[in-house]
Amino acid sequence: MPRLRPQISLLTALLLTTIVGLSLVTFQLWREVAPLRAEVRSMRGELGLLNIDDPAVAQAIQLGTGEADHWKWRIYLPPGGKYELFVYSGTIPPRDSRQNTNWYDTVRRNASGMSSTMDDGEFVFNVELKKVNAEWKVVTSRGSGLIRGVMSVQGDWLSQMIGRGVTSSVGPDAATSFRQGEPIHLMTLLEPLTTRTGNSTLWSTPTGPANGIVVWIEQHPPVAAGSTASP
Repeated sequence: MPRLRPQISLLTALLLTTIVGLSLVTFQLWREVAPLRAEVRSMRGELGLLNIDDPAVAQAIQLGTGEADHWKWRIYLPPGGKYELFVYSGTIPPRDSRQNTNWYDTVRRNASGMSSTMDDGEFVFNVELKKVNAEWKVVTSRGSGLIRGVMSVQGDWLSQMIGRGVTSSVGPDAATSFRQGEPIHLMTLLEPLTTRTGNSTLWSTPTGPANGIVVWIEQHPPVAAGSTASP
C-alpha cells in the first residue's frame, strides 16, 4: 500500500518562505535598533532629559546652572495626581532617612515658609537665593522665569557662609524615581558649624538642629469622584 506524503502547495511554500524572511529581517533590525535606543537614552540622560518609561511614576534629575546660589531640576509629575510645593526656612531638624514623612512634619512645625499647588507634567524648576535690601530671599520659578514665589530667609546666616553645599534626594547623574505619595526632596541647605583654630576657621556639617532652607514637593493621591477633600 503506497505511503501518503504531505503535500505543500506552491502558494503555501511561498508564504512560509516570506514569513521566515520577514522574521529574519525583523530580528536583524531589532539587533541594530536596540543599541541605538540605549545610546539615545544615555544621551538624553547626559543632556538632563528624562526617559518616561512608566508615566505613573514621578521622577526628577538635577541640572547644572553654572551660577552660584542657583539650583535647577527637570521634574516629571504623573497626570491626575495632586502636588504641593513647600519652601521652608528656620530651624531645621537633623534628617534621618528612617523618619520618612515625619521629618517634613517637624520642619513645618519648627520653621516658616510658603506652599503652593503644582501642575502635573514635565517641567524645569528653579530655586535661587538673592539678597534684596540686605535681606535674603528664596525665589522659586518654573520653566523660563515664571516666578512661583518669593520667601524671606530668617536671619542673616547666609551672609556668613563660604560656598553653599546642598543635600538632595535628586542627583545629576541619573533620574531618581519616587513612589506615589513619597515626598520629592529637592534640597536642604544648612548653616554649617564653625570652629576657630588659631587663624583658621573649620566648617563642618551640623549634627543637630540648625538654621536652614528646605524645598520639597509632596504627592497627594487624587480625590475620588463623589468624595470630599479634607480641609
